[in-house]
Amino acid sequence: MSSILKNSVLTTAYLPPVKYFGIIKNDPEWKLERFGSYCKQSYRNRCHIYGANGLLPLYIPVCRAKGYSREIGEVKIDNSDNWQIKHWRAIVSAYNSSPFFDYFKDDLHGFYHQKYESLFEFNTSLLKVLLELLGLPAEIRFTDSFKSYEYGDFRELVHPKKESPLIYPNNQKGRYHQVFALKSGFIPNLSVIDLLFNEGPESLDYL
Repeated sequence: MSSILKNSVLTTAYLPPVKYFGIIKNDPEWKLERFGSYCKQSYRNRCHIYGANGLLPLYIPVCRAKGYSREIGEVKIDNSDNWQIKHWRAIVSAYNSSPFFDYFKDDLHGFYHQKYESLFEFNTSLLKVLLELLGLPAEIRFTDSFKSYEYGDFRELVHPKKESPLIYPNNQKGRYHQVFALKSGFIPNLSVIDLLFNEGPESLDYL
C-alpha cells in the first residue's frame, strides 16, 4: 500500500490507539514531537483497553511538583503507588484468553517491572517495541523544535476526547475479533495491544 500521508507529527502516547499506528503505517516520514507541552486527559499518559466490563482506561500517574505546564520531556512518573503492577494485572485480566497474548506478553512484561522516571522515555521505549511487534520500522525520528504545521499535525487530533481522524482513503476499517465483543459489542480505536493480542500477525494488514 502506498503512503497517503506525509510529514505527520504525533505526540508521545502510552500504549497508543490503533489509529495512531495507522498514521505511522501510512507515513514513512512521520515524527514524534519532543518539545510539546504535557496535556492532561490526553493519550500522553493514558490508554484504553477492553476489560470484562467494557472500556477500561489505564493512567500513568505523574509528579505534580512543577505543575502540569511544562514540556513533555520534563514530566516525571510518580512511581509511589505501584501503578505498573496494577496496569499489568489489568492487561493480563483483559487479554489472558486472547489468541495471541502468550505470543506477545514477554515483549511487554518488562515495562511493568522496570522503573522509569521520565514519561517520555518510557513511552518512547515502549513505542519502539510496539512498532517492532507490528512489523513497522522501529526507528523513530523526533522534531527538532516546537512549531505549527500546516499539514499532518496529529498532535491534538489523536485524543481520547475527540473523534479520531479518518486516515483511510475510502472508508473506515471494519471490526476485528475482540474477546468480550459478544458481551459488550465492538469497541473501536482501543490501545494497539488490543489489536495485537487479538489479531497477532494480521494486525499490520488491519492498519
